Amino acid sequence: MTENLQVHNIPPLAHDSYPHEEEHRVEQILIPREKDAPAPVQDLIRNALENPIGQPPLCEQIQTGESVLMVVGDWARKYPRVEILQTVLETLRHVRPQDVTVLIGGGTHVPTDPQEIGLGPDSLPEGVQILAHDANNWDELAFLGTTQSRFGRFFFPMLAREAWWSATDLPRNTLGALGDLTRGQITGFRKRIGLGPLGRIPLYLNASRGTRVYVNRLLLESDHIVTCGQVKPHYFGGFSGGAKMIMPGCSTRKTIAGNHFMKAHPNSRIGVIEGNLVRQDMERSARLLPRHTICDVVLNGNGEVVDAAAGDVVEAHRHLVNTCRQIATIPLETRSDVVVVSAKLPLSINVYQLAKALVPAAIAVRRGGTIICSGACPRGIGPEFIVNHLIFRLGVKNYLPPDVHLTLVSDLEPQVVDRTFFHSRSESVEEALRKAQNRHGEDYRVTLIPDANSVIPVA
Repeated sequence: MTENLQVHNIPPLAHDSYPHEEEHRVEQILIPREKDAPAPVQDLIRNALENPIGQPPLCEQIQTGESVLMVVGDWARKYPRVEILQTVLETLRHVRPQDVTVLIGGGTHVPTDPQEIGLGPDSLPEGVQILAHDANNWDELAFLGTTQSRFGRFFFPMLAREAWWSATDLPRNTLGALGDLTRGQITGFRKRIGLGPLGRIPLYLNASRGTRVYVNRLLLESDHIVTCGQVKPHYFGGFSGGAKMIMPGCSTRKTIAGNHFMKAHPNSRIGVIEGNLVRQDMERSARLLPRHTICDVVLNGNGEVVDAAAGDVVEAHRHLVNTCRQIATIPLETRSDVVVVSAKLPLSINVYQLAKALVPAAIAVRRGGTIICSGACPRGIGPEFIVNHLIFRLGVKNYLPPDVHLTLVSDLEPQVVDRTFFHSRSESVEEALRKAQNRHGEDYRVTLIPDANSVIPVA
């Protein structure tokens, strides 16, 4: 617990700011551990490529005349993708630029303009083609294979869990929904009913059959694949990076849905790898590709690369998971009445992305507490059904203690926020704290999480 905090010790939030006059309420600040960058990013990448994990060096695997597909993350990921690409291509001097294609993998996101992420005409050697994956364009997609069925490990446990949820939540939700209808609050009624058990069970059944993996056809047509990503905490995949660059990065909407429905499983959690069904399915999907090398990085809280690894899609990824855990895992000394959480761009680009910031906050808040989530959301909500039901109801809500109030501090209009899972909206963190005081009394205490993208609170 942090005691006697001074004004200059309160870190800035990504949107708005924490009011100085309320600093005495802050009992803990969750930020990543400090770790300095040991060398320039290019040197770290070169060292990783020269000393791969679980594979021969990339320059020995790829012969002149073979085609190389390099995959990077889209606008929703902020990491030095251009420097990674340049350094990998420097290592592959014997490969002609015209034999190299860069694919921007964004899963179901709107395809990214290369210049939006720094991939302009002069960023890579002339002749390298740059394309953006489109999960909805079936002319660009092909069938890769099917992953292992998981009825025993997923479907039947989730049926039992649904029975428990129905027994505990149904009476309260039914009474609340009837009250909303009586008062004419249709939006509140829809939020309470949401994606009910009859809607969720078919999703679980679909996810239990094994994932039929459809991917961008360039993955099948290229002689070698190099994915260049970032390893950071992820709210149901455990950590990003590694196989996640293929599934969901370069997959179709239906394939991604079959994988992501497993976020409802209790092992599909932030910071968890072992027994995480989502992560296992991602890696089994990536294993269907015969010649695949990863080249991933870990960033510190200042956005500097502190570690890099290349090689096998699982073994190299696990090395970076260990590094990321050392930085991101933060002991939680207490659960607070109020948690104020924010996220830097691009995680706060819209509610679709910002919802993920609620997971660290949910771990840190007490039962009946309040989470104040601060994010500009310049691109609005995102796809509303996915945001409210597939992201929040199937994923984020699993972390929340009962009766937690969710407040959004954003530039979005109140009527827009009303269409989301948030219970209320405030103009500023200061206003949201005043409302929280009405709920919790004069002596409420606050946990502050300035950048939810970079921490894993552990009780």
